[in-house]
Amino acid sequence: ARWQITNAAPPSTGRDQIHITKEMVQPVLQWLEKDKAKGVSSWTYAAVRSVFLFSTEALTPLSIMFQQMLEGKLKREFWVMSRSVLIPKNGGASHRPLAIGDPFYRILGKILTGYLKVDCEGIFSPGQLGCGVRGGAEKLGRLVQLCLESDPTVHAVSLDISNAFSNVSRSAVHKELRGRFPGLVPVFEWVYGRGISLFDSMGRELLQVEEGVQ
Repeated sequence: ARWQITNAAPPSTGRDQIHITKEMVQPVLQWLEKDKAKGVSSWTYAAVRSVFLFSTEALTPLSIMFQQMLEGKLKREFWVMSRSVLIPKNGGASHRPLAIGDPFYRILGKILTGYLKVDCEGIFSPGQLGCGVRGGAEKLGRLVQLCLESDPTVHAVSLDISNAFSNVSRSAVHKELRGRFPGLVPVFEWVYGRGISLFDSMGRELLQVEEGVQ
């Protein structure tokens, strides 16, 4: 069953208020990958950089827009829809479906990730090293190397059984955000409180995604 948005106020943890400033936005724009594909709109990372990065006057309203997005106050349908593309794999024998979201929504995610990175590192480690842990990939690689070198009977197996993002429980994420990062609850409910429209490259709606997260 789909999870339901609750009107009860989340507990205060000190992260219940997040204020996005242009000082938070500018470094994220600086490091955007210029060759990333666009979503449904014509905006790309390269276009966003060109318009906003070197203009203080433009950064201020952009920061305000991100703040409104964080608080779930913008018209939802325009910002959360995604474009579907098929990525060849196994030499072209099969394809991996991929949903490309709006660049502004993705930039907001990068801003919040940077802002909350230290907090997330304390929550996620040492159970996992792939997300929110500084140098996590390097630590994991070195750990596996040491294990293999210390015992010749030890083997490492890499598994990629299914697309984890499509199977993540939205209700579980919502519950954790309410307890740990209440400031993210409005934007999570704004994005995932309803299905997300998925369009093809011709602008035709394919389906509504009601499970998993991006």
